[in-house]
Amino acid sequence: TQSTWGVVVDNTSPDAAARAKFIAVAQAARVPVRAFVMSTTEAEARHLNEFRGRRLGRQVPAVVFAKYAKTFEPPRLSEGLACVQTVVLGLDFRGDTDAEALFRIRG
Repeated sequence: TQSTWGVVVDNTSPDAAARAKFIAVAQAARVPVRAFVMSTTEAEARHLNEFRGRRLGRQVPAVVFAKYAKTFEPPRLSEGLACVQTVVLGLDFRGDTDAEALFRIRG
């Protein structure tokens, strides 16, 4: 019998050079690579980061946001990707009203 395996690399990989390492490994194993691009704006990402800090007590440093914005190149099929898919942010607090109230606080 044949097994089907999948691997998820949860990494920002802001440019083609950073993605190339993962793509090369996958291609060597004959595994297709799909890229998922989050549709959040920088302001939304910063707000999510603030929420993360309130919930978990740690945040991604502001310098990381700046570096990412400076180096970001949208993924392209020509990099060897099987597809590039945009993911639209959806919120589901699963009934946790405290978490939702905390999320709705701005700044």
